[in-house]
Amino acid sequence: MESSYRLLIIDDDQSVLNLLENYLTNNNYDVVCVSNGLDGLKRIESGENGFDLIITDLVMPDMNGKELSEKIIKLYPDIKVLFTSGYTENHLVKSGELENNINFLPKPYTAKSLLTFVRKILKSEE
Repeated sequence: MESSYRLLIIDDDQSVLNLLENYLTNNNYDVVCVSNGLDGLKRIESGENGFDLIITDLVMPDMNGKELSEKIIKLYPDIKVLFTSGYTENHLVKSGELENNINFLPKPYTAKSLLTFVRKILKSEE
């Protein structure tokens, strides 16, 4: 079964990228992984779009997930974003890195919770 969904995953932890790539490709998603926000933005700016969902860590060096999503949404306003972080949601809201009522999945998460969240976000765009 071939997926019609294409995902861009951005995380500075290679082991997280490997796990996400395995979880999602094994569930028929087309996945592109990059290890920082600048590379993720370059992929989008180069015209390599067609991404249905961006999954990004919030806390990364050089460009955090919030900055990255703001730049991507300026180019593609309808793109969906799922933020992840090992920091608590409460901490991220207080620090200003995260707003209330956004798609946020705290680390650590299970493959099942990730897949459930991804499906929920993608179904909301149909």
